[in-house]
Order: sequence, then structure tokens, then C-alpha cells
Amino acid sequence: MFIPILVLIVVGLAIYMVNTEARKRVTEPFQISVAFNWHELLHDYKIVTDKAVWKKLDEDVSKISGYHVFKDGITFTVLQRSQSEEIIFSDNHKSFGTRVDFVEPLKEIHLPSEMPNTMYFPYVYVKTAISKIASKKSVEVGYEIGIATPESIQKDSEISGERPGCIKVAFLPYSGLGLYKYEKLSREQRIKNLKDYSWDGWLDQDEPLPGERNPAFHFSHKYFNVYLTYI
Repeated sequence: MFIPILVLIVVGLAIYMVNTEARKRVTEPFQISVAFNWHELLHDYKIVTDKAVWKKLDEDVSKISGYHVFKDGITFTVLQRSQSEEIIFSDNHKSFGTRVDFVEPLKEIHLPSEMPNTMYFPYVYVKTAISKIASKKSVEVGYEIGIATPESIQKDSEISGERPGCIKVAFLPYSGLGLYKYEKLSREQRIKNLKDYSWDGWLDQDEPLPGERNPAFHFSHKYFNVYLTYI
């Protein structure tokens, strides 16, 4: 009687150890930094088109000390990722979280709305992009970078998304970044995957950054530059 019980205990411990190992980090830590091309982005989305407004905006931002998205963009570090959770560090705000979902309001841009005595602040965001596979299971497939305009916020009832007014500007797939299950892809394979999303505004190839201690890659877009660095 004791032998079968002992076998069950051993098997149970083995399963526990396998599951514990599976929950450990499955990729090395990396940092993502998004630098926005503000003039192109805000002009094309009709948020700032007047030169006088640009001049005042540049002056206001130059007086700001500390972090500001206009000067510093959005940077975060994925410290750990497992089958059950992520540990994310916001390099901008020096805080920890469990998901990539960063929103930065552009409070220096005061835009009137159709509602009396109401002003809108546009914002930019970076979040994990979710897609549903054939089994209708939601899976993470990359990063979505976007913006919210006064018009999109006012029409939020017509726009799907967790946050009012989200407009996706670009999608950067894990397969192009070479992250997670794609981390063993060659540079040529990643470039090919990135080309598949060329309609999203990405250039054809990424460029290694010279002089960096750690491997780093630069992904160019009309509206921003994205830098990936392994920690």
C-alpha cells in the first residue's frame, strides 16, 4: 500500500517542479523606449497645426524639469515574463506594474470641446496588443502605440477599446522585435516579419545602435522611433 502512495507523492512533486519551472522567466530582461516625432504626429492628427502654438509649446516644455513625455518619450523595462504574470518597470515614473499599459496626457495642449466650459487634453499611449486566435483565446501579439484626439474622445462610443478615444497609430509585432517565442529568429527573419506590417508605417529594417554595451535595435517609424535594448 505504501509503494503506490510513495509513487504518487514523487509524481506530484515532479509535476509541481515542472510547473514551477514553467512559471519562471522565459526571456531575458529588456527595455523598450519610444521617442515620438511630435511635429509629424500632432500635425497629421490635426492637434497642433499652427506655428505660433508650436512655438509656445516648445517654450512651455523647455521650462519643465524632471520627466515629461514631450522630452523623454515612454520607456519601460520588462524584468520578468512567465506564463502567469509579468513584472514591468516604468523607467519614467520609477514604478512597477504587471502589464504594459502606459498613458501620458499632453496637458500643455489645451483644446476646447463642443461641451461648454470643457477642455480636452490629448494623450499618447503604449500598451500590449491583444488578438484572438481560432480558439477565441486572447493572446498577446506585440505592442500598440497610439493617440487620443479631442474628436476621438468625443466619439468614444463609436470606438472600441478599453480607454475612450484610443486611435491605434502603429502595431509593432513580437515577431518583428524578436521577443518571447520569436527570440531565436534571425535578423533577416525579423525584418521580413516587420515588412509584413509596412502598411503600419515601419521602415523595412532595424538598425543596430553603434557603441552600445548591450545588443540594441532601432525600429523607425514616421511618427516615432522605438529602441529595444537587452538588459
